[in-house]
Order: sequence, then C-alpha cells, then structure tokens
Amino acid sequence: MPKAPPDTRLWGYDGPLTALRGGHRNSAFRTAIGHHPALVFKSSRRSAESLLWLEPVQVAAREAGFQVPAYVRSQRGHILENGWTCEPFIDGAEFTADRMPEVARRLKRFHEATIGIEQRPGFASSLELTTVQQGGDVDLSVMPTGLVAQLRGAWAGMPDGDQGVIHGDIGTGNLILTPSGQPALIDWDEARVDLRIFDTARVVSDPPGNDIQRGLTAWEIACCWKLEPERARSLAARHFGCDF
Repeated sequence: MPKAPPDTRLWGYDGPLTALRGGHRNSAFRTAIGHHPALVFKSSRRSAESLLWLEPVQVAAREAGFQVPAYVRSQRGHILENGWTCEPFIDGAEFTADRMPEVARRLKRFHEATIGIEQRPGFASSLELTTVQQGGDVDLSVMPTGLVAQLRGAWAGMPDGDQGVIHGDIGTGNLILTPSGQPALIDWDEARVDLRIFDTARVVSDPPGNDIQRGLTAWEIACCWKLEPERARSLAARHFGCDF
C-alpha cells in the first residue's frame, strides 16, 4: 500500500481530500464535498496491465445492468499513477440483502457476457492454485505446508461448475443502491477467472453446501494470509483445525 497520499494534481485536482473508511487492504480518499465531479482515489497493489484487463469486464457488467465506475485516466493518460487509481464517486443508499435476487439476475447476464475472457494478468483461479503457488493476493509458498494441503483439498473438492470471469467479492458492502434504483457494483480488486460459485453463492438466500463453504473459506484464508494475518489464522484455526 502506498505510504504517501495520491498526487491528485496528476488528475487535475489540487484540493483537500477526505479519507474514506471501509477498506482493510487499500486506502481511499475522495475529493472535497462540493467538488464536481466527485472523485475517489484508491491505492492499488495491481499492475497497470491487470487494471486494464478490468475495462472490458466492467463494460460487460454495465451492459448486464450494474452501474460500475470507470477508471479516470491521469492527465498523462495512465490508469495507474504511483500506486493510485482514480474513479468517479458513486453516491447512494445502503444495499440490503432483500435486494439480492435482482443482483443475481444481473450477475447471471454478466457471467454469460464474459465467457471466453482469459485469466487476469498476475492472477490464478482456485483450481489453478491446486498446482501453482501464487496468484493475485495468494502466495501459498509463505504458508504452512499442512494448511496449504488442506486449502488445496478444499478447492479440489468444490463441486464441478462453470468457470469464467467473477467479481470475486460480491456482497452488500460492495453494492450501492443509486438514486435511480440501479445497483452499483464497486471494488473489483479481486476479479478474476474462477469458478462462478464464488460469486453466485453470495447472492442466494440458501446457505451454500459444506463443500462450497469450505472452498470459500479456504480462499479467504489464502487471500488474507499476508494482508490480514490475524483474521486468516483465526479462520484457519476455526475451520481447518490449525493451531498457530
């Protein structure tokens, strides 16, 4: 995570910033209230190539019925500047769980529209990580070998299903109910090609089966291991019987 605040002048803004809460892994700031257009600057661990992969993916999400903020390029034409991105600020109301069925319908259209897109640069799916060590935020090489074996077993044990582009972090915290009633889907940091169940299990009312839940938890542990170590170890102890 960048230590210094973003140099917003690279995007033509030279004014005060307000820190936004909610991100555990990245920092976020918005322009001063009253500034139009309102902008959000987010720190990113991703490469420019990885962020560019998102552009057609997010176009497909918009066509499926989601509002998705598009990256604002800097005055130099870059999507990433010194570890920071810029996008429009989306205002709206808290998204509640009772609206998830409409998300599920849009999500199905999004999944169908992104068939054939190759893996995001620098990422690996859960199935790929049964044989490789790294992808996205996951680095199995720094984790205990016994736990790695259990995580891989959990991913291998997930029901066979369709693979394709997924948002990767669907939930009410990453959805906003806009004034028009259209759901906005934000925070695409974990998007990748993977089993679609990683998305669809989050938008149904019925709890996922044991094999699916085990695979979802294994993914959370692997992603959090370096970035949120206390949470990762707590989950590993509770769900996989690991003692640290």
